[in-house]
Formats: sequence, C-alpha cells, structure tokens
Amino acid sequence: MNKTQIERYIPKVFNKAHLIPELNNLIRKGKKINIDDYMKFVTDFEIKCENSLIDLFNSLNIQSSVKSDRYSLPYKEELISIVEGASFLNHAFNINNITRDIVKELLDKEIYKLRFYLTIDAIIENDTEDRTFFGRVIYKFRYVIH
Repeated sequence: MNKTQIERYIPKVFNKAHLIPELNNLIRKGKKINIDDYMKFVTDFEIKCENSLIDLFNSLNIQSSVKSDRYSLPYKEELISIVEGASFLNHAFNINNITRDIVKELLDKEIYKLRFYLTIDAIIENDTEDRTFFGRVIYKFRYVIH
C-alpha cells in the first residue's frame, strides 16, 4: 500500500523548546517560540539530514534522491528510530545516531537505488513522571525502491 500521509507531532506549548538546540538559542535571546519557529527548525533539520544521507549513500554506491515536493513520495517502506535526549542537547539531533540502522536495512535488503525522505518529530513535553526527561527525537526514514 502506498502512503503519502504525513502526521506531525506538534507540541502543545513551546516553552520547553529549550530541548531543541537552535530554538534554545532563540529562547535565551528572549524570543517567544511559536509553531512557525518549530516547523522551520524541523524542516531545515530534515533537509540537512537528507543531504547528509545522500552523501553517505553515494559513498556506498547507493543511488538515492529526494523529490522536490518531499512529502509527496508514496513510500512503501519505513524505518523508525527513536533517540532519547541527553543532558548534552545536541545528542538527539545528530543524524549519525541513526545512519547505521538505515544503511544496515538497505544493505540487508540489497537496495542500491531508492527515493526517500525523512521526517523528524521532536518530543519536547515531558508526559512522564521522570524529572530527568531530556526529550526524544523520532526519525522516520520513508523510502521506495526506485
């Protein structure tokens, strides 16, 4: 079944956006964060990660591309990776945390040509009793064999 629907996690409030490094810098400068700031950060980060993956795939002789209308790709496969935040804020926002899983999946399935996109949800609200919650980032690598 081809899927193109994208569902985004949108925080209820943005006062905990300090868990996101780039937005934390804006908060410290006194800027009030809103959904536009959040979506701009997430989209820019997704594109940066996709470019990094394309470079990595090229070095492994895997042909890859991303459509200009990124989310219109009817993907057939999806790999979901969750990276828990840490006291070092940049930890969860590092594509290197998930590249091994992605490359392993592609090589195990002998996929050498694909189209893909990446969605990222930054969970910044603590819905648990854990006082040391540093957030989590959910990466969804969606692709179709080309």
